[in-house]
Amino acid sequence: MYKKHAKGGYKKACGAVARRIAIALYYIHKRNEPFSYNRYNFFRMEVIDVPLEEMGFNVRINNALLANNLTSSKAIVDSFVTGAIHRLRGIVKKAVIEIDSWIRSNKIKVKEQKA
Repeated sequence: MYKKHAKGGYKKACGAVARRIAIALYYIHKRNEPFSYNRYNFFRMEVIDVPLEEMGFNVRINNALLANNLTSSKAIVDSFVTGAIHRLRGIVKKAVIEIDSWIRSNKIKVKEQKA
């Protein structure tokens, strides 16, 4: 992420992460409750659940995903969010970009749960 910015990208990325941690800690102390990931949905993505064949990727990406047992959109998104997709065999940068664009175009807005 930090390599996208020509100047100060690393510092901007560190500042963004520090800000998110500070906000989480502020609300934990304000509410006097233990931290829970249930209300923190920064990395939670909901997409339509379709089989791999209906996602519209080219043959090379389909074969690479099938070889790594990723056969549905939910499994692909979970792998993408955790960062595991970048380490899979046969998945190159171009494939990751295509998967990212598919996720962005098929993402479902998740309403925040009220406690």
